[in-house]
Amino acid sequence: MSTVRAVFIVLATVIFGGSITPAQNANQGSSGTESNQPSQRHRSLISHGFEFDNRSAPMVSISAPDGRRCKIQAFVEMESSDDPYAYTSGKLDRATYVGDCVNGFLEGVSIVIADGTKKQAREAYIAYFLNGRIAYPALKSYIDDVELNFGVKERTFSQGCVYYERWNRTNTKVSCKKLKNIYGDDIFSEFNARALRNGSFDLTKYRRNFGRFMDWP
Repeated sequence: MSTVRAVFIVLATVIFGGSITPAQNANQGSSGTESNQPSQRHRSLISHGFEFDNRSAPMVSISAPDGRRCKIQAFVEMESSDDPYAYTSGKLDRATYVGDCVNGFLEGVSIVIADGTKKQAREAYIAYFLNGRIAYPALKSYIDDVELNFGVKERTFSQGCVYYERWNRTNTKVSCKKLKNIYGDDIFSEFNARALRNGSFDLTKYRRNFGRFMDWP
């Protein structure tokens, strides 16, 4: 057999025999099986007006009421002008969640009680999580304030929606109206604000409303 023919056979075996070519390898994620390209669900969320923060931030393991652990990306921003702990695990290292943990990461419409050794005030978030990353806009509430309240966290800013007994702008502020369109008119109810504080908030209805908004089966 000639040298040229032998080289050709070896190359054919490598290319067609199941070995991974450099082009194939570049499309694989850290697990070696998943693409680095945005998933169909990610594209669907973006097309419906949701945003993700693309900054590099650590994944933090948080706890469910039954002790199960699940990871989310650190998403809590600066809470004061001289706060050096924005987007660090210290903002969430005492956090808890209610939701589904898929392959170790929080997935779907969930509740996260943001609390940590570096957190200045506890907040409750209701948001969609994709592979542990929060999708904006998200509903938020300061659960230790004396007055019941709700606001919205967009990717680059926050907006207050209601402080019960003081003011209610859920029908006038753009971000607040957006959340009502996603979850339903009663999402900002006083009943829900109390439920977030005492741990009785039921996600069932709002997960269903979210799915309808997204046109998901």
